[in-house]
Amino acid sequence: MATVTLYGNLGTDGQLLSTRNNSTALKLRVAEHKRKPDEGEDAEDEETVWWDVLVWQPMASTLLPMMQRGVRVTVQGRLDVRTWTDAEGAVRLNRTIIADAVGWQSKRKRDTVEDDPDDARPVEPTEPVASDEDPFGDQ
Repeated sequence: MATVTLYGNLGTDGQLLSTRNNSTALKLRVAEHKRKPDEGEDAEDEETVWWDVLVWQPMASTLLPMMQRGVRVTVQGRLDVRTWTDAEGAVRLNRTIIADAVGWQSKRKRDTVEDDPDDARPVEPTEPVASDEDPFGDQ
């Protein structure tokens, strides 16, 4: 089974699901944004790939309050690929990541302050750290 690490944003709030054998899982829908090939660094055209992620108990209940739409997540887990046939007879592919670990960053709020040149404040310089001092206290 393939092991994967996925970085992306939640497209929906996390949802708790109950299985037939009374297990509980957290379902996440993660959008991975990829630059299209040969577009370069400044490319604005991105391809979005949607991933289903399942997080089993006990991690599922712990993560549920933080898993809100727009949150940036990192998922490590196993890739589970299955095929199924839809009502029209077409064979479909379902890719699901079974999570072993999930990390997240809170939503970033955009600045609501407009740029006003009269409101600009100079940045106060900081004193340089002497080269013989250890700023982290490691030595």
